[in-house]
Amino acid sequence: MQQVGSLLSSTGGAQRVGQDEVGVPASATRPCDNPFRAQRLDALRYVEDGVVLDEVIAKLRRKGYRGALVGPHGTGKTTLLREVGDRLIGDGLSPMPLFMNSEDRGRLPRHWRSAVRMAGHGDALLLDGYDLLPRWARVWVLHASRGASAVVVTSHRRSVLKTVAKTASSPAMLRRLVAELTDEYAAGSVDCEALWQQHHGNLRDALRELYDRQ
Repeated sequence: MQQVGSLLSSTGGAQRVGQDEVGVPASATRPCDNPFRAQRLDALRYVEDGVVLDEVIAKLRRKGYRGALVGPHGTGKTTLLREVGDRLIGDGLSPMPLFMNSEDRGRLPRHWRSAVRMAGHGDALLLDGYDLLPRWARVWVLHASRGASAVVVTSHRRSVLKTVAKTASSPAMLRRLVAELTDEYAAGSVDCEALWQQHHGNLRDALRELYDRQ
């Protein structure tokens, strides 16, 4: 699935009659028609821009299927983790994804505790937001998950687990995502460089802004 100004092109306006300010059809006003709705964002594949999925899987295998995906907010860690899980199925493992909401920061959610205790041979724990756990909980999770066949976490900083991928973003990556969600013409009418800088490289926040502009 790991850098302000107007969102319009240099002409300062929409590029074609019937299109809105970000270059996608003006008729896309209902949430279900918005090309940047959450369901479509969640379905995006990881953009291999410096991080190659095959190499991540190879590193995990060498490290006994223990590792961390590290990078700033909105650089594709969650998407990459999901694709890692899909690939681990091919290695005979069963993904057990756990997601940490920011509201849960500073505590160990009950469903995390139950899943970690239950994980055993053949299970792959995919812990998204591992670094939001308090320190004692991070230690407990790694200790209690020793019976699992794989433990892969996302983190905004280095952790005890070895880093197997460092995610980053770029304006070019943002443009690819906009093009995938709309079309090449619409992507060309968005100032992805300015939008990327405005959101400090957070691709998800940049795409959410495009949602709000529909």
